[in-house]
Amino acid sequence: MKVLILTQNWPNPPISGEAAIIYNLIKELGNKHDIYLITIDSSKSNNYKEMTELKYKEIIKVEMKKNIFGYIISLVLPYPYGIYTKYKKSAGEKIKESIYKINPDIIVVGSLGLAIYYKYFPEKKPKQLIAADSLPMVMDRLARDTNNIFKKVHYLSHKIKATNYERDIYPKFDSVVYVSEIDANEAKKSSKDIKIDVISNGVDKEKFKSRNNKKILHSICFAGNLGYIPNEKAAYRLCTEIFPLVKKEISDAKVYIIGVDPSNRLKKLNNDSDIFITGYVDDIVDYLDRMEVFCSFLEAGGGIKNKILEAMSMGLPVVGTRYCFEGIEGNNGKHYIIVDDISSAASNIVKLIREGKIKNYLSFNARNLIEKKYSWKFRAEQYNNIWEYLRWMK
Repeated sequence: MKVLILTQNWPNPPISGEAAIIYNLIKELGNKHDIYLITIDSSKSNNYKEMTELKYKEIIKVEMKKNIFGYIISLVLPYPYGIYTKYKKSAGEKIKESIYKINPDIIVVGSLGLAIYYKYFPEKKPKQLIAADSLPMVMDRLARDTNNIFKKVHYLSHKIKATNYERDIYPKFDSVVYVSEIDANEAKKSSKDIKIDVISNGVDKEKFKSRNNKKILHSICFAGNLGYIPNEKAAYRLCTEIFPLVKKEISDAKVYIIGVDPSNRLKKLNNDSDIFITGYVDDIVDYLDRMEVFCSFLEAGGGIKNKILEAMSMGLPVVGTRYCFEGIEGNNGKHYIIVDDISSAASNIVKLIREGKIKNYLSFNARNLIEKKYSWKFRAEQYNNIWEYLRWMK
């Protein structure tokens, strides 16, 4: 089967949630199908790590500038501002040409922001959108999580626009994939016409497993794409609110914030003594393997959290809010620890560092859960089954 995949980022390395899904689909299904990848890239980089499983690749370079003038104009438009920054007619025409040349059996759009390009797809071709998260739900949670009245209005207005986008665009696809039932149920509120499939993310359990490195004594970490607002806020609160409470009990504790695009306020916290803001690292497995506890104090967001799955696969005990574990089939107190406030997060981190028995119990159960239910091979096969079904139904 010829499978054409459209992405907004080159998937290797798989830094973002979108990239992780596409990277692993290509890796797992590249031997079954001819996979053609088109990436609409707005970065200045020309460094693309090779993916030998691909039959064909095409990079469409576009300039996507965000500015206040564009934002003001978008206020009267029906969809979120970010959607319009990703849309370029010239890119759409190139996609249309490539589809004509390739003549794929199915078109897969790897990001909700690119769904607007559906108008350049042949109507009779099977189409799948990997939406992953419910954007209206994410906007609603961001609005609830801020006391800034201007930000609150911004997020609530974008919740309405995101609902419009789901209602108008998503029904154009024959399959819309969400990574959790919570996100899928929220999407049903936008339109009953959306053809929903729920496929959780996986984790490369062979890559993300302990190397038995020596632990950094009394170390806590958070990992994620720090350009994503909920991740940045979680990292900042860990450093400025949770970590000081831990330090009162364990004076030589250290915290590591690992991930691309750290904000300026995070960078300013780095002191190379007990707070380390690493930025992008080549080998995240090596970092995670040397940590004692993973803490994620997310207060917004949607979908399933890849970095939580990766930490659990490493056998790291994870302390986090309920948002962190949405879509993960585990139990509080057995596979991870759910906390509701800053003091509870700090006290549980201290307990895990001090009590090896509890830490080992969580570590064993977390790794065991990943091995049983979250392999990418299994998740990719779920996608494959949908592709085969759509191919024969159209």
